[in-house]
Amino acid sequence: MLLVFTNFSALISLLKKVLSRAKFMILAFNIAFACNSTVAANNPVELIFCYENKEFIPHFMGNSTVVPPENPGVVVDILRELDIKESRINIEFIRKPWVRCLKDLASGNVSAVIGSYSSEREKYGVYPKIENKIDHTRAFANVTTCLLHHKSEKIMWDGEKLKLKSPLTVAVPRGYKIAKKLKNMGFIIYITDSLDQAHKLLFFNRVATSISDCTFENFPVYITMNKTPVRNHYGYLILNISFYNKNKILSERLWDHIQKIDKQKHYRNYLN
Repeated sequence: MLLVFTNFSALISLLKKVLSRAKFMILAFNIAFACNSTVAANNPVELIFCYENKEFIPHFMGNSTVVPPENPGVVVDILRELDIKESRINIEFIRKPWVRCLKDLASGNVSAVIGSYSSEREKYGVYPKIENKIDHTRAFANVTTCLLHHKSEKIMWDGEKLKLKSPLTVAVPRGYKIAKKLKNMGFIIYITDSLDQAHKLLFFNRVATSISDCTFENFPVYITMNKTPVRNHYGYLILNISFYNKNKILSERLWDHIQKIDKQKHYRNYLN
C-alpha cells in the first residue's frame, strides 16, 4: 500500500519510531536536501537587464531611468516575451547610461545587456556561440546605422568610400563604437549624452551630421538620410560571465528562445 504524506512533521515522527538513530539521521538529511533542491528548482533565476536611459527609437523609448509601462521599445517588448516563454527566469529591467551598464555587466551588478561584439566586452561577457564561434543565428537583432545630414551638405558614401569637400562634424552618443570608424573616415567627432541630443544638434544646425538607426524617419524636411549603412552589425544578448557559468543550460535556452521569437513583428508595431 502506498502512503502519501502531506504533513512533513508526521513523516519525521514515524521514521523516528521505525529506524535506528544513525539510519534516521542519514534519511532525514537526504529528505531535507531533496526538499531544498525542489524549492531551488522551482524558484526562477533573477536576470537583471540593463539598458540605456536615453531614447533610441525604436529600440528604447523615453529619456528616463524609469521603464515606460506602455510602449517601452522593441528591446523591452522582446525580452518581456522571452520572460513569458522561459519560466525559469524573472527579468528585472533597469536603465542607466550605456557606459555604466557595461561597467555593471563587467562587475556582475547586472546580468545582461544588448550589444555588439567586441574583444574587450568578451573579457567579461558571454556571447552565443557554436563551435567556439559567434552564432549570428541567435543574435538579438541585425542593426544598421546610417548618416543623417543637411541636404545642403554634399556627403558621398557608397559603403566603401567617403567623399567630403571638407571635414564635417558628426554628433555621436558617448560610448558608441562607431565613433572610431567615423573618425577614421574623416569626420570630426562631437560626443553627446544621447542620440536624441545628437539629432537635435543636427536639426538646429549645430553639427553637419549625426548617426541614426536606418529605420528612423522622424526628421525635418531639410534633413536627409544616406540609406547606405556606415555600420551593419549584430546585437546580442550579452550575459555576465558569472551568470552564464552558474546557469549554462538556461543561458543557452535563452539564446535559443531569442532565435525563435518573431522580432520583426515587434519592430513593425513601432514603425507603423
